[in-house]
Amino acid sequence: MKTHSGVNWSSLALACLLLAPSLFAGGPQLSATNQVLKWDPASNVPYTIDDGPLGGLTRDQGAALVRLAFQKWEDVATSVIQFADQGFLGLDVTAANIDAFFGTDVHPENPIVFDDDGQITDDFFGVGSSFTVLGFAGPRFSNAATGEILSARAVLNGVLANLPEFPSAVAHEIGHLIGLDHTQANSELASNADLSDDQFIPLMHPFVIDGGTQLPIQDDIAWVSWLYPSMAFPGSTGTITGRISRRSGGFLPGANVVAVNVDMVLTESKVE
Repeated sequence: MKTHSGVNWSSLALACLLLAPSLFAGGPQLSATNQVLKWDPASNVPYTIDDGPLGGLTRDQGAALVRLAFQKWEDVATSVIQFADQGFLGLDVTAANIDAFFGTDVHPENPIVFDDDGQITDDFFGVGSSFTVLGFAGPRFSNAATGEILSARAVLNGVLANLPEFPSAVAHEIGHLIGLDHTQANSELASNADLSDDQFIPLMHPFVIDGGTQLPIQDDIAWVSWLYPSMAFPGSTGTITGRISRRSGGFLPGANVVAVNVDMVLTESKVE
């Protein structure tokens, strides 16, 4: 999984999932004015699915993956985000019609586009990208004053839809659609050549991981719950605040901070 490219779509940066490594801190996506981007938690987030096939998958097989991915995020007990399945678009979005389809419209139905042959992906990221980019997603329009997301979309690359990691990629992209950025939590596990601990790498980590999780785990759960907290979430969690300084006392800008319990043994139920 590689993180943000420099490509922009309707003035908001895309979050994409590739087959090459890169590291970024976790948390919410931000607008150009540094507003936290999130949906109104009081309303169900609608989504509508492309009416075409997804590579080697039929329309209905692709739709089943999408619906399962949304359900994985909705099942987080400490988050209140909920979704509304609006069915199918009634349109097969392709490279030939995608520009006309999106244009400058808000598209409140939040389409999940099936890039059947990878041409949309190649058009956005360059020829050959369809062999490395599994998908890309994120908000398209938001309220400039509040950061409330008004419209979002996801594009899933059918060329890679038969990879065993693809269901995780779909859930990862839905994470971007609801406002999550990438995370670097447990990044050391992604490069230690030990497959037995890959299940402890968060879903929103910017790598495709063989044997990685297909569900949100602790870091993913913490961030989606921070964006869309249930009544129980604030009372069951804590925060750390502070300022990172150089030894000389000067301010250190751009630092990533990760809290890790160095005495804890990794288990399926507890992951830092």
